[in-house]
Amino acid sequence: MPDDLRYIGLDAAGRKVMRGFARERDPAGAGGRPLATDENDLLDPSFLPPGLGAAEMVAPASETLAAGDLVNLWTDAGARKARKADASALDKPAHGFVAEGAAAAGMAHVILSGECPQAVAGGGEQGLFLSGAVPGKASAVFDPSWALWQRVGFRGPGDASFAFSPGEAVVFGAAD
Repeated sequence: MPDDLRYIGLDAAGRKVMRGFARERDPAGAGGRPLATDENDLLDPSFLPPGLGAAEMVAPASETLAAGDLVNLWTDAGARKARKADASALDKPAHGFVAEGAAAAGMAHVILSGECPQAVAGGGEQGLFLSGAVPGKASAVFDPSWALWQRVGFRGPGDASFAFSPGEAVVFGAAD
């Protein structure tokens, strides 16, 4: 049948077999179609049910943010804003990151978990930490002189990004 969809599958014995199903099962055309992935092997978020997929938000940037910067979400006169996270300051833990840069006062698209496009040099086998030396960046080492200790994720298979999964920020240094 011309409207049948065919694919290669495995049977119970592990042999390759031709499988298929007819499109007529869904006359409305809204579902019942096979899902395809994009060039990164990811599903389009519109295929996912509510509550699944990337958690993200949009907030004005209170300073210039570069792609991959870790950001702190804070409230300024009742308005939520995004700024660079910084372990040298008690009030700037990392809440997310930006995949694309944003100018000061521009809108920042903040991603709350996922693959952060930031290269991190060095070790990182035990996780990556919010940097207190370079605001907005992750570090493979923690310096006890920093005000906050926060694990922000783990290195992936490559060096061009890491899996951002923020931990609780712990006050480590003495607050003056």
